[in-house]
Amino acid sequence: MEKSLKEFKSRFIDLLLEVMWRQWTALGIASHVEPEDKWLIDPEALLFGVFFVRDRDKRLFEAVEKWFYKNHTLISTARMKKIEKSICNRASMHNFIRKWEDAKYIRLYYTHVISTQRENKVKEILAPVSLLHPPVLRLRLREMLGQNPRVEILIYFLYHETGNSLSIAKEVFLDQKSVYNVLEAWVKVGMLEKVGGKKKGYRINSEARKTWLKILGLNRLPSYLNWGRLYISLSIILKALETPPWNKDVYLLSSLFRDVYGEIKETAGKISTPPSPELYQGEEFFEPFSRYLIGLLEGIVGKKKKRGKI
Repeated sequence: MEKSLKEFKSRFIDLLLEVMWRQWTALGIASHVEPEDKWLIDPEALLFGVFFVRDRDKRLFEAVEKWFYKNHTLISTARMKKIEKSICNRASMHNFIRKWEDAKYIRLYYTHVISTQRENKVKEILAPVSLLHPPVLRLRLREMLGQNPRVEILIYFLYHETGNSLSIAKEVFLDQKSVYNVLEAWVKVGMLEKVGGKKKGYRINSEARKTWLKILGLNRLPSYLNWGRLYISLSIILKALETPPWNKDVYLLSSLFRDVYGEIKETAGKISTPPSPELYQGEEFFEPFSRYLIGLLEGIVGKKKKRGKI
């Protein structure tokens, strides 16, 4: 079992870094990795995710610092605050990261980056962000509509049939009142319709959706994942793999896997269904769930794609 844990940790970290490298390459960071071409990228979630692997890949983290210096105007401060709060709330549920102070300082750290980077060093490793690349749709819409909640709400309705102000706010990491105000305004102009019954809330007008896809020149949307929620869960697992005694105890890790199971099933269950913890006792859950996590990350990267040298 010790060998199995060691192999899982190594493979998990390698794949998590590859997922991030692919996304950052699509955002303009120079590398030998193929840029992400399937999944919609969430830059705020990605900034938090890479912060927690900074000791594992300092080259990536230093490149991200330079990227943020150059492109910080593309980043939503409001979403950063909401994701930060979500991380702190999740961390408080786990003994080994209750003092996970990192989460409280990530926004401040990136803000500090703006005043410490040098332009000549930035140019060496960055290319302009290609806003026409489908996975970068979120940043493209921000250039079109400005830095406001409308972008995230539009993205939500491009991928979801219905939603209410609370469910949408949770999904896109925004303030509920801000979301509600946009929803009501869009109802008035005919972009959204109110619906009742079990799906009480709002839905996008079918013609409005077609119009937006036409404006964006997209025959097919990039695939969707809630990266904020997924990166938080994966970062919690990573933290456990680096923290005694969890890093050497499959029973403790199995218990942690049970804790994050629901969140991962909800965010990534459409890619592949995780094994149910109810079918396994104690540490027996470690092997099937660790195998699932590796398969999930391989699926996100693309099993048939040749892995580049980072």
